[in-house]
Amino acid sequence: MTTSTTSYTYPEFLACLISRQIEDHRPAFVGAALPAIRAGTVLGHLMRGPSMRMLISMTTTNIYHNPVIDRFSYVTDWRGARWAEHYRVVEDIFGGMRRVAHWRGFFVGALQVDPYGNSNLLGVTARDGRPAMRGAGSVGTPSVTAVAESFNILLNRHSPSTFVAKCDYISCPGWLDGTTGAREGLGLRGGPELCISPLGVFDFPEATRRMRLRTAHPGVTVSDIVAATGFELEIPETVGETAAPAEEELELLRTRVDRHGELRRGENPWPST
Repeated sequence: MTTSTTSYTYPEFLACLISRQIEDHRPAFVGAALPAIRAGTVLGHLMRGPSMRMLISMTTTNIYHNPVIDRFSYVTDWRGARWAEHYRVVEDIFGGMRRVAHWRGFFVGALQVDPYGNSNLLGVTARDGRPAMRGAGSVGTPSVTAVAESFNILLNRHSPSTFVAKCDYISCPGWLDGTTGAREGLGLRGGPELCISPLGVFDFPEATRRMRLRTAHPGVTVSDIVAATGFELEIPETVGETAAPAEEELELLRTRVDRHGELRRGENPWPST
């Protein structure tokens, strides 16, 4: 692919990045209230997953050949059933969830993340230990991440207050304390594979399960990332640059996935640290 010189917003950059994690023949679970993640999942389906099925808006569906893709603002939006194989109520999804799911690449948001990928969506405490801010809550993320083959973590800010040595609360367990078998000991499957922030992409190598810098986003240096992180990262000898959106990705994103320009809105499209 050829890198596009056309300007793009951070949500568009993020959607293109997410789309590259999509694999054909694997079901993808599209969560709620994350427009860029939803767009990226659909984009990945259209670009490299013709045979995959998506769990979107309480439906199981394949929209690879659909000429028009509707906007889905809510996970319970009935329009997701237009081309669906079937429709389920939310209680059935979590009440009858199989112990072993084949989902890979499910994304969870976070207010905080620690070195081992434990994340917090519940809230943040003040220095005196009292709650200072209430988060969105874990919703169904612990249920999904407990059975998925793997999942990814997304943060909209990268600072010492979001990348922390210890989360104030843990809504989604990651690799716990990093010791071998820690997740399995609690009956948890899989674990976090990637963490994405406005500064870079991180992974969790099997040897340590401690967060490692994988790539830095365009225009971001390793020093920038280290200074904005509240714990010591693993830094490899060579750190690559996250690939910018390609012309083909942006074209498909803007003409089929995000025709209404939802990802191009906002006065500050690229979040600050």
